[in-house]
Amino acid sequence: MNNGRNECIFLWFIENYSYCCHENGEPLLSPDFTFEGLEGTAWYLAVFPRGYRAEDKGNISLILYRKANDVGPEVFTIEFELSLLAVDGPALYCRDSICKFERVGFTHRHLLLGEPAPLCTACQCQMTVLHILIECQQFNHQRIRCFHTFCITLKDILHEDPHPQLFTFLKMIDFYSLI
Repeated sequence: MNNGRNECIFLWFIENYSYCCHENGEPLLSPDFTFEGLEGTAWYLAVFPRGYRAEDKGNISLILYRKANDVGPEVFTIEFELSLLAVDGPALYCRDSICKFERVGFTHRHLLLGEPAPLCTACQCQMTVLHILIECQQFNHQRIRCFHTFCITLKDILHEDPHPQLFTFLKMIDFYSLI
């Protein structure tokens, strides 16, 4: 019984998975999917056969992403279960999560895993959007290099299409692996 909630199941079958030769950090991407009841949001899965980050190397990483260009609300909270199934059906891994996704398509990794928010390595403050985009003086050089200004807003970098230097900036400040 679903207690009146909208529920759906997305199964993604990957043929010849054992022959994947992806490197650490290289994903296999599912087709996009959406369902009635998800308010126009669209999603996809990424499987990293050799792990998402360097410390995940040798493990499989599975991540749910929201499409940046969907027609859903700016912020959407979803309860979901990610499972890796063996060929014959039993779950090899299963994790339940409740996450808030913004239309940009990413959420913070620590929210998915129920971990504390990461701290800025420069000043030991929590890595909030405000801190990254404006407050932290240590990131001025990277902001100027990527965006040609030391003070940026979300609208500047996340309008219709994300700013082409957004991911470069997040990698430069060592934040990319945390999303």
